[in-house]
Amino acid sequence: MATNAATESTETKAYKVRWLVLAVAIANGFQRSFCQSCFGQINNVLVKILHVEPWQIDWLVTVRSVSFVLLSIPVALIANRIGFRNCMLAMNALQCSTFSLLVVGVRVKGGYYLMLVSQALMSGDGMIGFGNLPLLAGLWFPSNEVASAVSIQLVARGAGEAIGSVSTPLIVNIRQANDVIIFRLTMLFVPFLVLSVILFLVTYTFISESPPLPPSVAQMKKKNANANKERLQFIESLKQNCTSTLKDLLLNKSFNVFAVVAAFIAPLLRSITILLSSMLHREFPSASGLNLVSGNLLLIAWILYTVAALLTGLIITKCKKYRAIAVVGAFTECVTGILIFTGMWTKLKFLIYAGVILLGIGAGITDSSFFELLVEITYPKPLFLVTSLYMVLIGSARFIYPVVDRALLKYGAPASTAPHAILMSIAFILLVSVPMHFKRLEADTSSESTPLIDE
Repeated sequence: MATNAATESTETKAYKVRWLVLAVAIANGFQRSFCQSCFGQINNVLVKILHVEPWQIDWLVTVRSVSFVLLSIPVALIANRIGFRNCMLAMNALQCSTFSLLVVGVRVKGGYYLMLVSQALMSGDGMIGFGNLPLLAGLWFPSNEVASAVSIQLVARGAGEAIGSVSTPLIVNIRQANDVIIFRLTMLFVPFLVLSVILFLVTYTFISESPPLPPSVAQMKKKNANANKERLQFIESLKQNCTSTLKDLLLNKSFNVFAVVAAFIAPLLRSITILLSSMLHREFPSASGLNLVSGNLLLIAWILYTVAALLTGLIITKCKKYRAIAVVGAFTECVTGILIFTGMWTKLKFLIYAGVILLGIGAGITDSSFFELLVEITYPKPLFLVTSLYMVLIGSARFIYPVVDRALLKYGAPASTAPHAILMSIAFILLVSVPMHFKRLEADTSSESTPLIDE
């Protein structure tokens, strides 16, 4: 009997249902990202029907950044406490609420504030989803599939951003009557509401807390150690040691360099997604169809982001050249910042267009490689806490970028984009010149890539 128990305790298996779990996460990530990019390209249209100012439309996206800064760590604590399945249910429930408010918000007087609340709720979905990204991969997938499972979820983000960027300027424009705009936007959000309900029901019916048998040896060890007890101990440890962990990270030279680089680079594509249409209208006031031009450019950029993020994950899995790949992404975004600024300054549209498209590639590389780099340089700190602190950092930067860019836009798009070129150049130089210490890579003695969940 003891022998059989020992045999059972070391058994691993990858279940087919893991693909359903991943599909639900992909659909959830797609919808979340769609809501981040669908407003900026029709800023002037939303100003018209909601009777608000352009900067208030920006807040339909930047409210997420504020929520990330204020709530990331509390949400991380709650998410760890309630477990994987309840996190998935909460994510889909938040999306149901979000799209319900959007459907109502575009139709009623004062609906802007309902839409603002909807985006705050979606930020909660995003906070849980960001933490669940590595958790899902490690919990349900074998070690050789973990990096790909993470990258595929980033692909969903890129696809959502791409479709969101182009769909709204395709169906509405400033010349249409308000009733037409309202009807079309309502019909745009209703299918997403229906899908959110379906995802919630699928999660409730088919997805469990964890597979009966773990997919990898690393997960088998965690399961044998009593996962529920471990989670409660982790929560207590997190409460007690949050300050000391933060202090250790602030004394970590590699983390400090990474934090500055990420804060400079990571928000650029988001800020451009929010403000590109407004920038083009500011510099080319007599041109027509600029909302659609902006949407098409960002469609291409986010498609390239998707491809770049997926390929980056696959390349990192094979070669583990974390820093070298991050440097390539940082250099690409540096060139991007210079191109967009030069194009706005000289009013050469082809430079702007080239810069926006290239930005998608650079952001896909950096977003994918930065996450792996974060895990490497902070090992063996608790992954969920480190991820939460990273979310606070990036959330702060993503809030500051569009607010400052909108304020500078009154002096012209060159004034708004000049800081991008400067900050991208500084980030690239820092990433190239300052040494980094890869602790996880040094600690990993196996030939197999260490799953992210096993941190």
